[in-house]
Amino acid sequence: MGMTIILGQKIGEKKADEGGEIIGSGLLMFLSIGIVLTLVLPLFATQLATTMHAPTEAFDLTVHYIRICGGGAVIIIAYNLIGGVFRGIHVFCFVSWDSSTEWDTHHLLWHRE
Repeated sequence: MGMTIILGQKIGEKKADEGGEIIGSGLLMFLSIGIVLTLVLPLFATQLATTMHAPTEAFDLTVHYIRICGGGAVIIIAYNLIGGVFRGIHVFCFVSWDSSTEWDTHHLLWHRE
């Protein structure tokens, strides 16, 4: 996700507020996509399996699989989004760490004393 890179840049620039806006925008966008997919995929699982040319002997299982995965799309997307946020924070932490660095959880920034 591009959000990971932009988030890491904003944290590196010590712009916590902008980093928070990026996280909020990402949550809103991907939550919206997840809700739509969670509603649409189970409803159109048969048509999607037909479009994918699922073999006749596996067609029913394919439809069930699409419904199960589609029903949990919002969970899958949320998991990946949270992972992206932590990767964005981790990249900065890894690059910026030294013995005089202290974590400020309120601002999501690294401060040097």
